[in-house]
Amino acid sequence: MSMREKGTSSDNPIDNLESWRHPLPTCSDEVNQASHIFKQFKTFRMNNLTTTQLLTIEILSGNFATGDGNKGNFNAYDEDGQRYFIPKRLMEANGWSTDTAAAAAMPFYAKAKINVIGELDADGAIALNADKTPVTHERLQVMSIFKTREAVIASAVNKATLNIEIQAGINAVATSKGLTEANLLALANAAF
Repeated sequence: MSMREKGTSSDNPIDNLESWRHPLPTCSDEVNQASHIFKQFKTFRMNNLTTTQLLTIEILSGNFATGDGNKGNFNAYDEDGQRYFIPKRLMEANGWSTDTAAAAAMPFYAKAKINVIGELDADGAIALNADKTPVTHERLQVMSIFKTREAVIASAVNKATLNIEIQAGINAVATSKGLTEANLLALANAAF
C-alpha cells in the first residue's frame, strides 16, 4: 500500500481533520497527552501527504549505505523510526561525507516529499508489471537540509512572507489600474 493510499480521497488535509481525531486516553500526565496528540497529528500528516507537499522533519540518526550496488546515499531516521532517503550529493553539499561527520551534525532538519521511483530487475533493466507498465514505489526523499532549527524556521517564515508580499504587490498594481477590492476578490476566486 502506498503512503498516499492510506489517506482519504481529499488532497486537503484540513478537510480530513475528523479522520485523525480520537478521544485522548485517560492519563493524568499532561506530557503523555501532548505526546499522544502529536503522534496522532504526525500520523495524519504522513497519511495525507501528497507527492507535491513538503514535510518538515528532524533527523536524529542515519548512515551512509554501503555494499554492492549501493551508491553511498544516506538513510536518515526521525524520532518515530521513519526512513528518509537523502542523496549523497546533498549530504556532501552540507560537508558530511562520513557517518561520523553526519552523526556529529545531528540533529539536523530537512524538508522531504514523496517521490515515485522506478525499480530495476536483476539485470539492471526497468522492472515491468504483468501489464508491461513500470514497477514503481514511493519513498520519502529529503529535498533540502537545514543545519539548525532556527534555519528551518526562518525558511518557513521567508516562504510564507514571500507569498504575502507577492499578493500585496499584485493588489497594489491592480488597485493602481483601477480595480476595486471586489474585482480583486472575484479574480482570485475565478478558475483560469
